[in-house]
Amino acid sequence: MRLNEASLLKSARVRLASSREWWLGSRDLTRPVRMAIWAPVALGAGALAYFGLPGEPPIILISALVIAAILAALTAWKYAAEKPVLWSVLMLAAFAAFGFSRAQHHTLGQETVFVIESRRALTVEGWIEAVQNSNGRERIIVRVSSLEGMERPPARVRFYARRGELGPGDGISARIVLTPPRRPAVPGGYDPAFAAWFFGLGGTGYAIAALEAENVEGGAALRQLARWRWRMAEHIRERADPETAGIAAALLTGDRSGIPPDQAEALRATGLGHILAISGLHMSLFAGGLFFVVRAFGAAIPAFARRYDPRIPAAVIALIGATLYLVLSGASVSTQRAFVMVSVVLLGILLKRRDLDAIHRIGRRHHPCAAAAERSVTGLSDVLCRSLGACGGVRYLAAAGYA
Repeated sequence: MRLNEASLLKSARVRLASSREWWLGSRDLTRPVRMAIWAPVALGAGALAYFGLPGEPPIILISALVIAAILAALTAWKYAAEKPVLWSVLMLAAFAAFGFSRAQHHTLGQETVFVIESRRALTVEGWIEAVQNSNGRERIIVRVSSLEGMERPPARVRFYARRGELGPGDGISARIVLTPPRRPAVPGGYDPAFAAWFFGLGGTGYAIAALEAENVEGGAALRQLARWRWRMAEHIRERADPETAGIAAALLTGDRSGIPPDQAEALRATGLGHILAISGLHMSLFAGGLFFVVRAFGAAIPAFARRYDPRIPAAVIALIGATLYLVLSGASVSTQRAFVMVSVVLLGILLKRRDLDAIHRIGRRHHPCAAAAERSVTGLSDVLCRSLGACGGVRYLAAAGYA
């Protein structure tokens, strides 16, 4: 009995030590500290702290927090290497300070201009960036070149209009009635003006006449990309089954304008609307399918398989395909996260690294997106991605020896 108790006690101590090492970091500096999962959490917490403030903090706070983050990181690295608890606290504080300062810098760096509400129509010139379907009506997003009555027009406006044969990438001129983005309907509710500020959307409204073609200069590369995506979506809708053509085009190009209203409503009612947001599922199926097909093809050639590793060309082609899919789909925040995740896995194959375990992939997936798009931490996209915490919990239990 005593032997069993001693064995159980020893096993519990080993598991506790393993858990503590995984959670707080290893004392052995030759091993990587498992901070990957917590760094993006701290970045997001810092950004949320900024966006949760009732008013704009002083600009000097940016410099102070950046300096504090650097000092905390240096202190953690130099003086707290043998104290994992202090190391973790200082590093998380550094990441949180960086997230706060980066969010403020990104917000103040936006040059969005909101229009002043007017009862008369204004002339706007620009090129069509996207066409959306809103309750069976076409809604157009235009990159603005000039707007009547404004020396410094907003980057984008969105309005309902009859576009005729015009599509994304085409220059247009229109007479539209514009209003600034709406404020929250209730205190603490969804704020359309918040999203519009970071998107560069200066106003919404409707056109009083059909759009007219106009020769607009600038944005040649972006206009060509918009045309390419639109033509690809049109090609799919023309040749696919009419019942599924709109959804197929949305899953491949990110263009949802061809989805019939009844199908869109059915997806919302059944809670499946998020499937249309191109993210990890779509990117994994696309890149993973490319990888396994190319690898199987290479393995089927004995002379090639004996001399080379078929996974290497398969990973290269899958990475190229994932990059093209990212561009074709419009590169939303959810797609960027999925692309980072897939890229880390494929780069691990190319470098023949087998230690890119799940917890590090989860953290590395969130790192660049949390730093580059801080505003996403306040939206539904990031809320859905917090299910990563469940994956991290399972991985933690496995590392601690409980699974």
